[in-house]
Amino acid sequence: MYGKTITTFIPNTEESSVVIKTVSNSIIRAVGLPRNLIEKYKDRIDLKRACLYFLFGNDEKTLEPSVYIGEAGNAFERLQRHENSAKFEWSHALVISSSTEGQLLSTATKYLENHSYMVAKTIGRYKVYNSVTPPKPMVPESLEASLLESFEIIRLVMEESGYNLFKPLIEIDSKLLYINRKGIKATGEYTSEGFVVLRGSEASIEIKPCLYHSIVLLREKLLETGVMIRKEGIYVFEKDHLFPTPSSAAETVLGVVASGWTEWKDEGGRTLKVLWKNGDK
Repeated sequence: MYGKTITTFIPNTEESSVVIKTVSNSIIRAVGLPRNLIEKYKDRIDLKRACLYFLFGNDEKTLEPSVYIGEAGNAFERLQRHENSAKFEWSHALVISSSTEGQLLSTATKYLENHSYMVAKTIGRYKVYNSVTPPKPMVPESLEASLLESFEIIRLVMEESGYNLFKPLIEIDSKLLYINRKGIKATGEYTSEGFVVLRGSEASIEIKPCLYHSIVLLREKLLETGVMIRKEGIYVFEKDHLFPTPSSAAETVLGVVASGWTEWKDEGGRTLKVLWKNGDK
């Protein structure tokens, strides 16, 4: 995709959490607003159109980032229903509609709802609160191509708004790095967001007394949420997981205080520190 210009408009500077985003050469229009201001903005014309919408929050038990994905003929009326529902404690909504009436019809929003759901589930960065898979409508090939192009715009707006719902953890050009120490084997990638330990990696059950309390708590959370499970005397990562730094990833894996810059190595044994210094990341 070529470069795009995203324009952000704030209707009221005293309520900067409400934003309107438009994209150059695209019909897509996004309205982001917090739950407590939905009633106040109910008369906005872009909240009365057919839409695709996302409700963002955090799981009450694990604080895992969570989302509900839906579509509606009238955005405000549907958001109002969710406002009165206690099924999901969401805090912010992102409503995707068209810049003018009639450009995004029901078939289109239903297709985008299904596609958004499938991509979000595949990437797995958010807990998806939908109880059933949204049905996928049959659309002509030409319309499907147009809708997939619109989805890429929605993906761009989503990331620009701070939601990585559709952003893969693993980057295409990232180099695989490894830990193989004291019977523990782990694989990861250093990315623009941090360090990703890949599914199937192992972690030590034993921890040293010197291990930082924050890492101990992190390991407990990973076990509680099912990111790691106990299996035959070790912990195993059941899914890819993003850590803020290479060192926090290494310490979680090894159960000791460690420098991720020297623990993570490529196939040739070069440390992440050496790779970074040489510009071979």
